[in-house]
Amino acid sequence: MVDQNLTEDVQVSPPNISEKGIGGLSINLLSLPNELLFRIISFLSMACIRKLFINQRLRPICEQCLYEEISLSGQTRRSLRLLETFACRPDLALQVRRLEIDVSWFNKWEGWNEEMPQILSPDGMDALALARNIVSLRVSGDCSWTKLEARTAEAARLRETISKMKLIDLEIEVPSKEDPDRFCCTLGARNELGSRLLAILRAQPLLESFAFSELRVILAGTPYNIRSSIQDSDIPNLKSLTARQDMAAAFLPAAHRLESLSLTGWWGFHRQIMRTLEGLPAPRRASIQNLTLSVKRGEEEIWLNLPRILALFPNVQKLNVGIILFQKVPSEAKQLFNQVTEAARVLSRLRQLEVCYEAFNSQFNVDIGLEMEDIIECKTRCPLLETFIDPEGRLWEFEDDAGPGSAREGHGPRLVGRLESRAEGFAEDLPGPERG
Repeated sequence: MVDQNLTEDVQVSPPNISEKGIGGLSINLLSLPNELLFRIISFLSMACIRKLFINQRLRPICEQCLYEEISLSGQTRRSLRLLETFACRPDLALQVRRLEIDVSWFNKWEGWNEEMPQILSPDGMDALALARNIVSLRVSGDCSWTKLEARTAEAARLRETISKMKLIDLEIEVPSKEDPDRFCCTLGARNELGSRLLAILRAQPLLESFAFSELRVILAGTPYNIRSSIQDSDIPNLKSLTARQDMAAAFLPAAHRLESLSLTGWWGFHRQIMRTLEGLPAPRRASIQNLTLSVKRGEEEIWLNLPRILALFPNVQKLNVGIILFQKVPSEAKQLFNQVTEAARVLSRLRQLEVCYEAFNSQFNVDIGLEMEDIIECKTRCPLLETFIDPEGRLWEFEDDAGPGSAREGHGPRLVGRLESRAEGFAEDLPGPERG
């Protein structure tokens, strides 16, 4: 039932929805094909779309707009409510193409003790399986179901449900409060790279993007063992990978189509991993065009070897470096900024550069007192640079001929503006049940 308060401002009164077009011709909006109406409605806010539900012609199109992409990361109770909707309205489940869902109800040892809604018993997987058209999936809240030790029926059903999807994009997010070492997988002859996780990947031949940023792989043995764990046929279409450096070392030998690599949480300089990466065939490393790094302040050996790390991927055209800080000290932040831009010299094809500061899995802007000379120096160090996003969130453009020594009037960096990010999704989850 539609709330009367949501429809009192509706201007839609079928079937005579019309506007005067060119030459005074009357255009009936409802006469447009569904594809065009979907495009028009997709630009409206969620509140506005809900007001259009009163129109029977527009209602199914509005439902498609609302359910095509759903983001509920960190929203466990909303995720369960969504699965209830799927169980009651399987037709809506079929509308979902991109889904971010929180499965913290698997994490019983972390204090989740609420009862599963009866319609979803025992674990909600039957309802999730109804969303057969999902191509992009992000699972957050708990990742124990990927481990070898996770042999419970619920974990097996979740793995089976995901394996049956035809995904192009898959992300498994470990909660920041968890200890990543709890979810480590040993790489070796007896214990391949998380056999449960590998089975999911083998069931996704269309997968182009995979992210498991906090999985730690303990290297055991030689690069031969790595290659024996992941074969080219396991990830034939993988183009984008987000992982820690140790997991990337396992994937890169088999990811022959990889174009984008995000190395998250580079904690400590592991010489064995560096040797493994440097020993990869040059074409595998040369295929990477987009590179993202997160480097923690205080990891001196990493900062000293940053040029060596970047040189692993000589054809990178887009570089994003997140500097992990826990205190906003402008002088120190600028010093690290200069180290990044100096290290970027080794990337002779670099065209886009972004340097930002991170803390607790989020970005923040820091005024480090950048002068125009600092921006020009970035161009001097990277002659092909076209755009630059500085730590204050400002976007700069460089003229084609603004190479080294050409920072004369009219040919220097041009400030386009400050980038702004909008918070999406719900601010907080639904309240839990009151307990006496």
